[in-house]
Amino acid sequence: MRYGLSIADWNALHAAQGGKCAICIRVSDKLVVDHCHVKQPVRVILCHIDNLTLGQYEDDPTWFRRAADYLEASRATEAA
Repeated sequence: MRYGLSIADWNALHAAQGGKCAICIRVSDKLVVDHCHVKQPVRVILCHIDNLTLGQYEDDPTWFRRAADYLEASRATEAA
């Protein structure tokens, strides 16, 4: 398999995570391997959507914090 994972490795990750995405915690039939794009080590398995989101944000936590701040401020404005 890709990223040096064997089928047994994949199955162990899948079992350890209960068949759920490590971010959204939803069961998904489209789980994929998340890995560091620089060093290639496998991190966890994610649903397709969360994996794409990490890629779009270039694995930069600052972007995620800004997005969370934006959403929280937006909700506060909507509630007022």
